Amino acid sequence: MAALKQPSIPFTNVGNVDAAFQSGAKIVEATYWLPYCSKARFEPGASTVLVTDERVDIWIGTQAPMEMLQTASKMTGVAPENVHVHLAFMGGGYGSDQGAHPSQSVAIAKAMKGRPVQLRVSRDEDWSVGTRFRPMGVGIFKAALDAQGWPIAMEVHNTGADYAGDQQVRGLTAPPYWMPNYRYAHHPIKTTVPVNTRRATGASPNCFYMESFIDELAHAAGKDPYQYRRELIARNPVGKPGVGGFYRRNDWLTALDTVAKMANWGSPLPEGWARGIAIEDRRRPSRPHSTIGAHVITVEVTKRGQLRFHRADIAFEQGYGYVHPMAVRKQIEGQMSWAYDEAMYQDSAIKDGRCVNHNVDTFQISRMNEYPKEVNIQYFPTKFWVYGAGEEAIPQVPPAIYNAVFKITGKRFRSLPLKSHDLSWG
Repeated sequence: MAALKQPSIPFTNVGNVDAAFQSGAKIVEATYWLPYCSKARFEPGASTVLVTDERVDIWIGTQAPMEMLQTASKMTGVAPENVHVHLAFMGGGYGSDQGAHPSQSVAIAKAMKGRPVQLRVSRDEDWSVGTRFRPMGVGIFKAALDAQGWPIAMEVHNTGADYAGDQQVRGLTAPPYWMPNYRYAHHPIKTTVPVNTRRATGASPNCFYMESFIDELAHAAGKDPYQYRRELIARNPVGKPGVGGFYRRNDWLTALDTVAKMANWGSPLPEGWARGIAIEDRRRPSRPHSTIGAHVITVEVTKRGQLRFHRADIAFEQGYGYVHPMAVRKQIEGQMSWAYDEAMYQDSAIKDGRCVNHNVDTFQISRMNEYPKEVNIQYFPTKFWVYGAGEEAIPQVPPAIYNAVFKITGKRFRSLPLKSHDLSWG
């Protein structure tokens, strides 16, 4: 929070935000918070390294072979062209993971020059000292609404440890929702906790912030969350990327309308049930479009506060087409479990310089009976190449769940995970 009080040059500054706040009929403010979170791959890593005077050989499962090559070259003094990374299968990486303590493997092998060294780690080590965490983050949102409940100004600040280029700002620099006055600033912080991307990268926290806040604005305006989003997107004129022009407006409207129809939005549900909606495309300044996914998540919350994930309806962009549509479908289905766990259970507490949650007894993973009975996926074509499908359906799930929980309980929760909150109601 201290970082957010420091001056920062706005990344985006459109219109006159300060003047618009003076004329707003209603001011809505919210602060959102996310904890550190481990990648928690289930297979502990291993690597084998052989260092000689002229050559380095590394057998490892890694998502970043070139980074591994450059690291080994720098540590050993062996020219990069003589460093050979032999890629093995890996049981998950979830964010540019290099594998099990690769620098340590190289350091030991260098000391044992001429003898191969194999390093294997336990899951406790892999989840605590052998990984890089999703950064802790805070998002502060403030909006001015006119007399009809539409935003005339919004100011956004977020913070987190800097990593991986423009990941920390993605989705916030140019929102798809029409705002005549918009200001956004990112406040980087330094941390001794090693951080990097976690599956869905910077879009995951920022989508949680934005899609939760848009729901809060809809509630403050007394309007339907789907129709409120639709109207704000429709008001944004088609134009170049950026606030005051949204060149993918029609594709976003297609996604919203498709998923609302799939989920039979607005139809009655039993007591204690509700639908939540969210949309995201994981855009960022260096990549102004990615892959659009619109979600409606249906959950039940008992009066004692027990949540059940019943159904997911997903409208997913296919661009010009897929090489393997079934593989994309399986990717999206798997992401429902990952995203549900992120929303419900997972965080990584740091105490005395070490991660406290370093195995499945303290870092909970959902059971098979928690998976929704229905995961309905419908593709829609666009005139763009999509940028991926391996994590594009994750960011929308936590805010959609939280938005549904609010409808049932009347409680607005603004931090992950839900295990930290009292969901009881009635």
